[in-house]
Amino acid sequence: MLFTATSSSSSSSRMTPRSAGTQRRRTGRSSTSSSILFFLLTTLCLLPLLLQPHLSTANALREDEAGHVDWYLPRIGVPRTDANTANPGKIGTRFHKLLRPGMTRKEKGQTAIYTVTESNVISALNPKNGGIVWRQIFDEDDPILAFWTIYENVLVISGPGGSTVRLFHALSGHLIWETVQHYPRDAVLTATEEEAGQLTDADFITYGLQPSAYTIANADTVRRLSWYTGEKVWKWQKPAEDPTVSLARVLLSGDQVHVFGLRKATSIRSLLGGSSADGSTIIHYILSTADGSLLSRAEISTPVGSGGPADLQFATTTTSAKAVIPHLVWLGRDGAIRSLSIAYKNTTGDEQAAKAPNPVVLYARSSSVKFTQLLDVGLRDKALLVAKREDHHGEVIRLMGEAQPKLSSEWEFEEEALDAVYSGAYDRDGKGYVNRVFFQRAQHLLNFHVFWAEAEFHGERGQVTGYSFQWDHDLSGNVLAAPFEGSPVSPYQMLCRSVFVTSSGSLRMVQEDKHQWMREESLTQIQVATFVDLPEQKLSTLSPSQAQAAAQGTEGFVRRLQRHLLSLRDLPAWLVEFGERFVSGTYEESWNYPPQEEEKAPTSTMATAGPKKGQMEEVPGPAHLAPRTLLPNETAAILRRDPFGFRKVIVAGTSKGKLFLIDGAMRGKVLWEKSLVGYGPGEGHSVPTVTFRSIMQVRSIGETTAADSADENSQAQQGGEDASSSSRVPTVKGPLLSIVADVENEGVTVTRVFYIEALSGTFVDGQEAGTPVAMGPAKDVFGLPIVDAQTGRRALSVIGSQNQAVVIPDNKAVLDDFNSLLGKFFFSLRFTTPGGIDGLEGFTIGAAGKSIKIWKVEFAEGERIVDVISASEDPVASQGKVLGNRKTLYKYLNPHTRVVTTLSSVDGTAGIYLIDGVTGKVLFETKAKGVDVSEGVHAVFVENWIVASYVVSSSADPHSQRVLSVEIYDGAANERGIFEWTDVFSSFGRTSQRASSKIEAASATAAGTAGVGEEGVEAAGLQIFQQTFVAPWGIRTLGTTRTKHGISTKSLLIANDLNQIVSINRRLLDPRRPVGRKPNAEEAEEMLFSYDPLLPWEPKWTLSHIFPLGKISGILATPASIESTSMVFAHGLDSYVSRVSPSGSFDILSANFNKVQLMLTIAALAVGIIVTKPLLRSKAVNARW
Repeated sequence: MLFTATSSSSSSSRMTPRSAGTQRRRTGRSSTSSSILFFLLTTLCLLPLLLQPHLSTANALREDEAGHVDWYLPRIGVPRTDANTANPGKIGTRFHKLLRPGMTRKEKGQTAIYTVTESNVISALNPKNGGIVWRQIFDEDDPILAFWTIYENVLVISGPGGSTVRLFHALSGHLIWETVQHYPRDAVLTATEEEAGQLTDADFITYGLQPSAYTIANADTVRRLSWYTGEKVWKWQKPAEDPTVSLARVLLSGDQVHVFGLRKATSIRSLLGGSSADGSTIIHYILSTADGSLLSRAEISTPVGSGGPADLQFATTTTSAKAVIPHLVWLGRDGAIRSLSIAYKNTTGDEQAAKAPNPVVLYARSSSVKFTQLLDVGLRDKALLVAKREDHHGEVIRLMGEAQPKLSSEWEFEEEALDAVYSGAYDRDGKGYVNRVFFQRAQHLLNFHVFWAEAEFHGERGQVTGYSFQWDHDLSGNVLAAPFEGSPVSPYQMLCRSVFVTSSGSLRMVQEDKHQWMREESLTQIQVATFVDLPEQKLSTLSPSQAQAAAQGTEGFVRRLQRHLLSLRDLPAWLVEFGERFVSGTYEESWNYPPQEEEKAPTSTMATAGPKKGQMEEVPGPAHLAPRTLLPNETAAILRRDPFGFRKVIVAGTSKGKLFLIDGAMRGKVLWEKSLVGYGPGEGHSVPTVTFRSIMQVRSIGETTAADSADENSQAQQGGEDASSSSRVPTVKGPLLSIVADVENEGVTVTRVFYIEALSGTFVDGQEAGTPVAMGPAKDVFGLPIVDAQTGRRALSVIGSQNQAVVIPDNKAVLDDFNSLLGKFFFSLRFTTPGGIDGLEGFTIGAAGKSIKIWKVEFAEGERIVDVISASEDPVASQGKVLGNRKTLYKYLNPHTRVVTTLSSVDGTAGIYLIDGVTGKVLFETKAKGVDVSEGVHAVFVENWIVASYVVSSSADPHSQRVLSVEIYDGAANERGIFEWTDVFSSFGRTSQRASSKIEAASATAAGTAGVGEEGVEAAGLQIFQQTFVAPWGIRTLGTTRTKHGISTKSLLIANDLNQIVSINRRLLDPRRPVGRKPNAEEAEEMLFSYDPLLPWEPKWTLSHIFPLGKISGILATPASIESTSMVFAHGLDSYVSRVSPSGSFDILSANFNKVQLMLTIAALAVGIIVTKPLLRSKAVNARW
């Protein structure tokens, strides 16, 4: 060894001049290659730093992302109808043609649809496509009571007792003026009187020298307001000698204002608590338009019926001299209709009362029945009204004549219809028409009949035309209102378009018998909603067995080879698409739907269109209406996942009992809709009421069942396939949802469970009526850690009205698994004592599903429970927080804890309680004083973090929105250690020794024995940090972000009263921020900064950017496929879907990243490697020599 080394050394030390020169050349060449290699390595090391500026780190959207990765869908709410209010004709949906004063109906003008909704919104819609022309959103404490459309204006009265009057421009919706008639706190009307309609009214004159509006407010005051400014001209209050009179109607006639009040009749029956069928006496006041002085007062001898103001209507007749004579028409308590001319002269009260004419009386055509309701259909100028009868027929009533006008029945609608609705309309020539819409369940037909009031047929006045078409009553419900427009095209044919307001919450346009468009406004009243993931595109196009085999790797070699060879035909198109997406970064384009044919409208039963002169304005083709279900091929073609899991679908249940599948990527497109239990048989029968209790995914994509495999095997045998090979490949299934709802019908409530395929909208096993599981409303619903082997569904437990636990499904295998859990899980329910004390009770389940009470917590008198929030089940990435001093604060992660929020009107406090659901021990309690109880309290609870918001009212600050942030840590974790840590946060799994001891102690207590060791565990205590912040805006609701693994920082999502969604990082709400000083070195290392009570308002935190989100009531978040991003769905009056990255988009490049430059850089590096590789190889060879 030594000789060999010496020999090598001496040999290498002897060089000839030539060899030395060669060595120098090689050294220079290697130096050059080393420099190139150093440059390449340096570039690779600096590449992440070069990419860093292109990574998105902001929470909110960038300008280029707005409108592309989010969408906003404004709505107006479910329209209110005359059937739900005591102000007939005052708040119903209607057509209105915008004309300037002095213009006639023959002249051209734009037409809009005006409606008031249950969301307290007044809006104008475009009749062509249903689009929102404008809308005005009113606050909840300012309810809309009535509105009138006059030429180019809309007059609205709102507020308690009609406290506020506003005038809007009918085309733009701009506010012209606003006046306050009285303060809302001065309203004297009770809720019963408001329901009775004794509230407010208005009449107006919009031309002449002094155009004015005359209004009734608080049922005791009449005001004259200037039409131009809204200023009060004069005010008149009812006389002191009429304290029991409620002013109800006002009518302007010449230089007189006619005011009608009602004084409830007092009888022995009413004093003994009987019915109010005795009616009310009508008091007639006549005022001067000039100064509001009282000219006369008279009592009308015949009282109005039990309908009160709803049965008081006006009609006008015109004399040959073109004089307009006003009349009062009312329905008496005897079921007859009466009319009285009110064209009094300007004389004194006594003289005037003596000259009042006697009323004209009209009885129903059939002497055996009475009139039950008198309806104003908007044809006052034609003196046309509609009267309903006891036998569910209807009559068109007309007031005719000059000297002594008489009431006559112009037409009788002979078809019996309990659910018939009526409305009136004028054509371009000023002729009046009355329509009647009703449903017949025998043939599932909706009938649309129109009475021509001024047509003559064989010498008789009036005729009826109409049509019928199929109506899906189970899906759409009853028609509650049907305002229409009409234009005659021949003496016996009319073109009509009508807006149907349905009990399902929809608003749809029908022209003749063809659907034009539809607005699903019940989506403004979402009760439950959940996100559903979509299958991958490559699996959605395969058969179920092939998709499952490909996903699980059980596919045979031959089949896989065949599938790959067939896929090669799509390779060129895929390469082109990939190149475009890679360069442009617009991968969202792959979400677009394939072209689909529009749904065909029902075949018309009308005759062909008449002359062009009588046609209505053109309308677009029928809009696509959501189908009831999606076919399998449609599901595969439409519903597929994008690469990052941003595209999801949303299943939502509304208060109208409907389910919708909403595409989260296509501006809220409804993919399918379904009524959960229908809307009854129709024809006036009761409509079931649905209250959604829970919507839960009980089967994920790709999960299989033994039953499904057996079914597929049998199908394979029938098809001649090898059953043995097929049996080894289970079938793939889409996501399955369980829906628990309380269904109330005719006073009986039943809890039902439904199973529905989320992507197709089909009920499992055809069970559309659901499965009844308990009588009475359900108190709680939760999922169990049990999967039924036969169906592949997660089992559920429903807590019935008697606190019994019902397991679904109830087969033997599931019940055996459930029995193994007895005494190991707990639930809590609210209760209210007979004395009005609210509280919370804790239960565990014993044998036969019987609940066993183990604890009870009662709150103070007057302290009512607002909400009970369970611990979240999201993954927890970290069990603790490492401090600057290298110590660890371990999060208190007890899945059995409950956060209870309370409000007390007695002392004006808001309470936040953290209660252990196993022992009932109050772990944490805090109360805020001086709280405005009317504003409520909102809270969220995730991991060990509680956030609550409430409003504090004081003399110095009447409205201060507070945000309370609480973090809870386990103070004994360092001493006893952490056991059985898992990132799955479930109440059925133990996360620590502490939770284990609680379960054992509670089980022992339930069995009647004393728990051992519980006091020792609780003695360790908790570390609680809390801090209060002041928000710069009011808060409507709260939510938090959710990510796939819980690694990203949580953000608080706030829907504020500025119609925005704001994302606030958890660091800003950290209660451990130092107060009154700068952070020390250890706190600075934790990135803590000084506490500031006022939360800053950064525009970049606003997720909704420019979109005005009206009345958001709920925020739902779900994780995307990548850890950085959370998908957000905000619902309320409007709907909004976006995505937020609380810790920045650290795992995805932004769309504006220069990918071309990156590819060129990589190509240059590759070329450099190719060039330098021979040089390095040559250097290595020379080094050996």
